[in-house]
Amino acid sequence: MDAHDPWWLRSTLNAKAARRLTTMEPKLCVPAASRTYYALFQACIAHFEAAGKQASDFGSNEQRWRHTPVMNNLNAVPRLCALGKHLKSLFIKLRSRRENADYGPELPEDDDVIADLHELERLLPQLK
Repeated sequence: MDAHDPWWLRSTLNAKAARRLTTMEPKLCVPAASRTYYALFQACIAHFEAAGKQASDFGSNEQRWRHTPVMNNLNAVPRLCALGKHLKSLFIKLRSRRENADYGPELPEDDDVIADLHELERLLPQLK
């Protein structure tokens, strides 16, 4: 993956932002949950576009990438497909945590967000 790809750069910056938010005092894990999810979402988009895919390739008239089509088509790119069920389950977990953090009645536990971020940080080098 090209480090200068705008989607990969966004992904990297969001992962760094999540790390900083979780190491501040006090910790800011609610916004870190969102940054963690977006780091994964944008890394996946970087791979789709590197493989010549566009948002409209997945049955949408949209020109913008949408969350569900990205999640449902992770197997459309060999590099993402190789990570299989682990990538999809992580995507689902991070998306759910972000949605709960942003819109849900209960805030995520700091330890859960930090564990998610560690899992993402272990995965990102495999995506690069």
